[in-house]
Amino acid sequence: MDSLKQSGIASIGTVLIIIGLLVIAGGIYYSISQKPLQTISQKPPQPEQSILPTQSPFSGEQPQSSLSEVANWKTYRNEKYGFEFKYPKEWNLVGCTVGDPSSAFECFRITKGSLETKEVGGLIVTVLKAAAFEQAKKPPTEEVSEGILTQKPILIGNQETTLYSYRISNAVIGITKSGKTYATLSAIHFAILYNQKTYQVRGYAVEGDKAESELDQILSTFKFIR
Repeated sequence: MDSLKQSGIASIGTVLIIIGLLVIAGGIYYSISQKPLQTISQKPPQPEQSILPTQSPFSGEQPQSSLSEVANWKTYRNEKYGFEFKYPKEWNLVGCTVGDPSSAFECFRITKGSLETKEVGGLIVTVLKAAAFEQAKKPPTEEVSEGILTQKPILIGNQETTLYSYRISNAVIGITKSGKTYATLSAIHFAILYNQKTYQVRGYAVEGDKAESELDQILSTFKFIR
């Protein structure tokens, strides 16, 4: 009889202990739930990169092309050879003929003005075979009238090459009924070996004309798209 009483008392004690533990656990949960959640610090979202270069590929010496400056410019995009550049609406895409069909694939040209009036600026991109790179990387000697003014390394599309700047004296920029018009041109020249092809880029503009600064901006937007 005494053993039954003791067993009953032990059972009641066990139940009371379980209830007590539940009450304590409930109190702890309530206390935690009332605390404000910690604020998780997050880094501010980073701005998306511009599709245009933030600085000119020519060692930063040419003017940088901001989005506002080139917003209304036209874009020449060549899917076949994988490159593009922007140019002002006053410039036009014109026909182009490669000098040596055995080493060149195609060429692409834009100009400001024309020989029928006055051509004050132009840019020519010629795509050649990879084997033509050594010959294509330097400007034609017959064009360089005052020697190479500058020669410096540049980086385009993760490819390093050399940019040549020089002058062309007494260049014909217009042929009309009254005769020919001559001017001194500022010119640049570089070539890149990219994707098993040689890309030769030549630009020129009349010294002191607005086309000279526009040419710098055009060149700063040149990039490979694949």
